[in-house]
Amino acid sequence: MRDVCDRHGALFILDEVMCGLGRTGKMHAWQWENLSSPPDMQVNGKGLGGGYAPLGSVLISTKVVDVLNAGSGAFNNVFSYQSHAVGCRAALEILKVIKDEKLIDQCCQRGLLLEKLLKDQLGNHSHIGDIRLVFFFYVHNLHT
Repeated sequence: MRDVCDRHGALFILDEVMCGLGRTGKMHAWQWENLSSPPDMQVNGKGLGGGYAPLGSVLISTKVVDVLNAGSGAFNNVFSYQSHAVGCRAALEILKVIKDEKLIDQCCQRGLLLEKLLKDQLGNHSHIGDIRLVFFFYVHNLHT
């Protein structure tokens, strides 16, 4: 899709609310794919709050920022809790825990192990055609 969007001059936008920020064993779910470049915009949510806080974010590429700067220079995103100080602080602390405790690596390793065990146990079952694993974590789940 990245190449199709580039070819037609469209923005490549990914919704990683459910699967981003480490929940697949990579910081961004799209990193599992062989993309020619990151998305132009990416929305994030659940992983940012670690299961503790209802948070969301939008990551915007330099390409998009440059267009905004060439125009009004502003990104108008008006919501009741935009840039909420407590929410932003919670997100920073959650990202720090994810990094310091190497939770993304743990998620990746546990997910790969689970996939292997599922394939070993159920891979030849007559009622199962394919085993593909998508794994998620909340920060507090990996502390136990």
